[in-house]
Amino acid sequence: MSKMIKACILCILSFASILMSIEPVHAEENPPQTVITVSQTTIQQGSSSSMTVYIDNALNLAALSFDLYYDESFFDIYYVYTQSFLYNTNTSFNHDIDGVLHFSMVSLDGISGSGGLLSIYFQFTGEAPIGEYPILIAVNDAFDINLNPIDINGVNGKINVVAPQVIYEQLYLYSGISKDNLYLGDTFDYYINSYNLKKLSAGNFEIYYDKNQLQVNSVNISSYLATSNSIYSVNSSLPGYINISYASVSGIDYAYPMFTISFTVLSDENSNSNILMKSKNLYNESLEVMLANDVNTSVQLLEREETSSFPDLYITGYQGSLTEPFDVYVKLESGSRIAAGDFILSYNTNHLTVSSIEIGEQVQTHGGYISYNPTFDQGSVRFSYINENGIIVEETLLKITFIPKSLTASVNSLLSISGTGVVDEYFNAISLDYQQTTIELGQYYTIIFLDSNNQIISQQYLKESDPIIAPEPPLKVGSVFSQWSETFNLATKNQTISAIYVIDESIQFHPETFTYDSTEHTIYVNNIPAGSTITYSPSNRFTASGSYDITATISMEGQDDLILNATMVIEKASVVITAENKESNFGSPLLDLTYTTTGTIYNDEVIITLVKEEGLSAGTYTIYVEASNQNYNIVLNQGTYTIVGLDIDMSGITFQNVEYSYDGTLKTLVISGLLPQGVTNVEYSDNQLTDAGSISVIAHFVVLEGMNPVDNMVASLTINKATIEGITLEGGTYVYDGTQRQFVLSGIVTQFGDTVDVSYSGSLSYVDAGNYSLEVILSNKNYHTLTLSSSLVISKQVVTISIDDFTFNVQSNQITIIHEGENPNIFYSINGVDYISGEIIDSLLESHTYIVSIYIGETTNYQLSNMISIELTTYGSSSTLMNIINQNSSITLSTYDDIQSVLESIDKLHPDDQESVNTAVQALIARYDLFISEINLEYETAAKIKTSAFPLVVIYSLSSGIVMLWFRRRKFL
Repeated sequence: MSKMIKACILCILSFASILMSIEPVHAEENPPQTVITVSQTTIQQGSSSSMTVYIDNALNLAALSFDLYYDESFFDIYYVYTQSFLYNTNTSFNHDIDGVLHFSMVSLDGISGSGGLLSIYFQFTGEAPIGEYPILIAVNDAFDINLNPIDINGVNGKINVVAPQVIYEQLYLYSGISKDNLYLGDTFDYYINSYNLKKLSAGNFEIYYDKNQLQVNSVNISSYLATSNSIYSVNSSLPGYINISYASVSGIDYAYPMFTISFTVLSDENSNSNILMKSKNLYNESLEVMLANDVNTSVQLLEREETSSFPDLYITGYQGSLTEPFDVYVKLESGSRIAAGDFILSYNTNHLTVSSIEIGEQVQTHGGYISYNPTFDQGSVRFSYINENGIIVEETLLKITFIPKSLTASVNSLLSISGTGVVDEYFNAISLDYQQTTIELGQYYTIIFLDSNNQIISQQYLKESDPIIAPEPPLKVGSVFSQWSETFNLATKNQTISAIYVIDESIQFHPETFTYDSTEHTIYVNNIPAGSTITYSPSNRFTASGSYDITATISMEGQDDLILNATMVIEKASVVITAENKESNFGSPLLDLTYTTTGTIYNDEVIITLVKEEGLSAGTYTIYVEASNQNYNIVLNQGTYTIVGLDIDMSGITFQNVEYSYDGTLKTLVISGLLPQGVTNVEYSDNQLTDAGSISVIAHFVVLEGMNPVDNMVASLTINKATIEGITLEGGTYVYDGTQRQFVLSGIVTQFGDTVDVSYSGSLSYVDAGNYSLEVILSNKNYHTLTLSSSLVISKQVVTISIDDFTFNVQSNQITIIHEGENPNIFYSINGVDYISGEIIDSLLESHTYIVSIYIGETTNYQLSNMISIELTTYGSSSTLMNIINQNSSITLSTYDDIQSVLESIDKLHPDDQESVNTAVQALIARYDLFISEINLEYETAAKIKTSAFPLVVIYSLSSGIVMLWFRRRKFL
């Protein structure tokens, strides 16, 4: 019993110590993400601009490299510098490869915080279109001061290319109207003028007007704009808006007017109506953008006094063929204000049949609606017209196509029209004058007479059998009318008749070809008629070379002109100019330059210039010939001028290849030997090198005047890569203690002060026990690549355990082993039999003593521990005692024995079970005491009637063991 209590106390004390030793646990905050951002910039086409690369949230950043990519087709980096944030760091960058900027940085102490890294200046290399061009960043490597890799996000930038600022030419436009004080139904012209259009070649003009007050009749482009070199379009289909687009090959300087718009007044109220014109997309003939002012024009509208006359509703007439379809139009005069009405057009079905009906093109535009009866082949066309606002302007309501029936003779057919229910917008009745018309049908023919140039002299539309009267044929200079191309008398068919002339063969205009000789050449028309005049366009006299198309026009009063064409060609004269070769000794005066010519030059009009190539030293120089004239085909032959000098002995000069090993210093390659007399200096191509590599160097010798040139010499300068020294990789030997162990690189700077690139595969640090190896590769363009290797050993920790390291939770059938250490790999044995891995021992006997042996098994980081043993006794089961209590549902004298049995066993239970069992047994005792009291009451009753009996003591103190047994006393009765 004492061991069980001791174990419980130890368990409670251990649990309390654990609670007291627990410290508050705070959530570990992750450091903010490190980000490198490329800024955005705006650049005008053809200019330059800068952008910045900056870093945010750097933390102990010791090494970094990244690449920037840009569009080399349009941009070039011309300047880069580091910002103050990189002070006390080693940086390197280059942009030798178009389209890429390489950057790297190393800092022994590391940098932290946020700031600018680079400023980069871009300039245009080509014509980049307007738009956005990305600057892409690729972060390669990043390490902290412990050489742990850092995850860095890159944010791309962009260059926004915009158009350069342009100062535009300004035009001044103004408007005018043809009349003032306008009434309903009146028409007027609106026009736009300008006295200085500054070579306007293209533009778009938008005119806005009030569609409820004005209606467009026509838009006319003036002859200033409508030329053979221009194109234009007009769109006036949308009420309230007109668009005019114009373009021309050649620009115009002024236009009076530019265009004219005819309007009809729709309003019958006193008001001002504004017409606004806006210009856009204006260009001059050089395709430079131009601007123009807006033009706002006010039109005065007046209310018209009522008159007693009525508007006409009429049908157009027709005269024509018996067989051809024809159109008539139903029209309404302006000012009617009709809002609704029903109408009937009547025709003679013996003469005509209706083929089709079309609603007027502007009906819907003017707010109207027409419906007609589709059955219109029975002598009438019925239609209805609706316009909520009342029609004011003149309107074509219908277009009706008729087909004459099979008529054999000419007829006159009557068309009439009438209406009912005609009202204005206020439903007031309206009166109209209904006008009928007569259709005259017969057989008609078209007779056309043409002159010799196919121009119409006369066009006649004649009824069948009408006489054809020929017009007087026009006179033509140098020609005699001969006849008409066809015979004619009466109109029996359509005819086109041409006048035929006979030309005088003695009148001739021949083409001719000449060779330029500085004199004027002329061609003529031979044998022009007496009394006539002749003009040549552009002329018939030319001197300069070229091809001339000449039109000769022979005119005589009252006669058509005779036009003849011929071509005069004046070919260029041929000449060859050759510079003569010259030679002189160094120091002697230069000889005069001369030339020879083959061919004739007239009047010394070809200026010939001879120029010697610059230089007075010994050598060979070119003599250049310059000459030109539009009238000559000139061939130029250059000459040679030789200045004879002295040779120089270069045998004492050598220029040899040299090799070095890289040490970070500048190396220079020069010639060996003293310069001989006559050589003043030696010039080198790039002859200096610091980085590892090889260059070819050219030595050029400068000689005194009078000395012949000396051949260049060539040699190579080579710097071989060095071996990296002074950098080591250290590992180490440790015993596992849960801390991080790592490989240590002694540095990243070489013996010559250069920063190396570090690469490796695997991890730099470890915690668990084991044998680890690492290879680190160090590289730099000026060094041979160096591979360093090392090992890191972490041994397993020795484990020694004692009873104090464990807590045992003992139950009736189970024992739980609780280990306070870091290694939970527990093995146990019951009474020395079979060691099992685990922490819970099951299936034990109640109130039984066991010897438990324990050791900690070997793990990744711990060795096998020693073995310990402990004697533990299990608790009794509360269920057995509760069964004893529960079986006493009825109290008898034998209940006493059950109560005594429970009281004797309760202290063997687990403390957690003792309270519940004790509560249950106390309830049973109370019931038993009540039972005994009832028995004693029987005794008292027996005593009163002299019955022999003894009282029983109520068991109030069973827990203290003082009990008087009823059945023992009863034997004395």
